[in-house]
Amino acid sequence: MTNTGRYSNTKMTEVSLLNASMNMVEISDKSYFYADFTQLSPVYYSFIVLYLGIMTLAFLGNFLVCVTVLVNRNMHTVVNYYIVNLALCDLMIGIFVLPMKLLELTAPASWEIFNNNLCRALSFLQTVFVFASVLTLVASCLERYVAIVYPLESRIEQSKCRTIRILLAVWAVPCVVALPFLDSADARTTTLQSQFGTISRLTCFVAFSATFRRGYYTFLFITMYLLPLSLIGCTCVRISCCLLKNLPLYRQGSVRRQETNRRKKLHEMGFHALAAAHRSKITMRNAKGRLEWSKDTAVGHWSSGNAFSGVMNYASQSGILTDESGFSGY
Repeated sequence: MTNTGRYSNTKMTEVSLLNASMNMVEISDKSYFYADFTQLSPVYYSFIVLYLGIMTLAFLGNFLVCVTVLVNRNMHTVVNYYIVNLALCDLMIGIFVLPMKLLELTAPASWEIFNNNLCRALSFLQTVFVFASVLTLVASCLERYVAIVYPLESRIEQSKCRTIRILLAVWAVPCVVALPFLDSADARTTTLQSQFGTISRLTCFVAFSATFRRGYYTFLFITMYLLPLSLIGCTCVRISCCLLKNLPLYRQGSVRRQETNRRKKLHEMGFHALAAAHRSKITMRNAKGRLEWSKDTAVGHWSSGNAFSGVMNYASQSGILTDESGFSGY
């Protein structure tokens, strides 16, 4: 009997080590062997402090963004509406989702904080807030794409009413998509045992059937991850191409040297016009026509009208043009 007892103890030790190496093994229907470091008191309290710090920063930062835009009327622009909506999504997560998740992860099951209705509401709200945040990013990215690539059409169609309708759709779509969570979330008590101790938690589980879970999660992955990621990536690439295409390429020297060359050409153009007016006594129409012909050779933003006005002012002050030259009526 003694050898049998020793053999039995040895086998039990081997089984325990095997369970520890597998990280989590079910012991009963609601009890698991799981080496969770939050079972240690220092890790447990450090986790709570860090979680509260992140939650506080998320609340304050997004709250200040919303207040800043709402108080300053000059900041009530289309772009800022999207920013406020994004901050509002994150603010709702910080107010409703994060505190409940902290209680779910740290509160003992004996407190009985959660029930089935609360778990369903929590699962629904966190899905709506996350998906609304994703769709807000997509809408703002598409808005910037239209404004940069098609600026004229954007200025014509852009309005605050249109933006509000888009934001309403941004919230309506996640509410419809997340409806299955209102019927399939339950609160269950789970006990974790390990060499660090034993903890018991009341957590929320989504109770979808295997077939529905596979189809529904595949649908969410495509519509709320792949499509938004593809749209944001494509629009960012198109915006970059549009902006880079319009950048000037200075291949003939520095900007200062090009400006000097433009001024030299303008001076030569004005000199030739004055010489022609003085020698030939040409009329104003002929001089302006010669300037129109010569302006094509100039590089820059000077127009022939500006150059002609400067030439005429200089000529009238220097006495080159007289009444006999045909410019008295100008």
